[in-house]
Amino acid sequence: MVFKKYVYILNFIFTLTLLCSCMSSPKNQLPLSTEKQTFQTSKDELKQDTETKEKILTENDKILLESTIEQETKNIENEQLVLQNFIDTLRNLSIKTIQSPTATIKGKPFNKDFIFQILDNENNPVIDQSITLRYPIAKENDSIFFQETILISDAKGFISFSPKETDFSCNSFLYLYPVIEGSLQNNAEIEKIIQSEAYKTAFQIKTNLINAGGSLCLADYDKNNSVVTTNGYSTSALLGSLIRNGFTGVGNLEFYKEIDAGNTEFLLQQVKKLTGAVSTYFIYGTVKYARPPEQVETNKYEVELECEIFCVLLKTNEEIYKTKITVTGFGNTETAALNDARNNKMNAVLAEKIIYGM
Repeated sequence: MVFKKYVYILNFIFTLTLLCSCMSSPKNQLPLSTEKQTFQTSKDELKQDTETKEKILTENDKILLESTIEQETKNIENEQLVLQNFIDTLRNLSIKTIQSPTATIKGKPFNKDFIFQILDNENNPVIDQSITLRYPIAKENDSIFFQETILISDAKGFISFSPKETDFSCNSFLYLYPVIEGSLQNNAEIEKIIQSEAYKTAFQIKTNLINAGGSLCLADYDKNNSVVTTNGYSTSALLGSLIRNGFTGVGNLEFYKEIDAGNTEFLLQQVKKLTGAVSTYFIYGTVKYARPPEQVETNKYEVELECEIFCVLLKTNEEIYKTKITVTGFGNTETAALNDARNNKMNAVLAEKIIYGM
């Protein structure tokens, strides 16, 4: 009995010792405060490393940016030098027209070549001078498209240009100027300089419908923007201007309501019924007040008209030309200002646009 009690006490002591051993800290485990300190150190090192890399990256970006700015500045300065050289060359050259053809007709070649002579500022012929010649190659309504060719002056400073016959009409120019270097091709200033300072001469091609026979009708509108059906003042004014410029077989029609309705298909049907095969083309449009008439001074009035016209081949209903213009008339009465706008300004501008546009 005593022996059993002794064994029981020993087992209890052993179990208690083992339990205490398990509850104690492992031999290799750091205290909590030490772990926290180690984590903070690692975090600081990572932050410092990141800041260092960011600083290096920022400095590299700064160097690259400064290098880019420096190169861009050099490019701009070089382009400005090239541009100034182009301007100086342009201004030091003198170009004289030796021969220039008269206006031709659409579909026919010019009756003679364009011939120019290149001279220096002392009026001496410039030999082997490369010159850019820009000339029209196509047109869409009032937009003209150009092409360039490079010509070289001969022993007497002459250059010549023989354009091919065209399938369009236009009232434009030939431009002559020094060869543009590649770096200036996209320069924003170069076109302004060409338009203002390059040598130019007329390049005119008239419509081939002057003697084809046609009809026209312009619908006038009053100050309230209502169509006028009792007269055709603008139609008569344009008709007279076309006849004075050589048009034959052209007459006026009275389709004011149909034009105002805006049904082009029906309008053209009615024109064909009335004219048959007599009219090759039909010119129609509207003439409206662009803004209310204004008395600008005592006994001085101002009227601004806006006119839009369309030119159609009646056989195919093809619209071959359209344009819109605005003109301003002046007079000592409102009626006088209106007549000035219509009879002295609008009809002259429209006639020229039709001659070189249709």
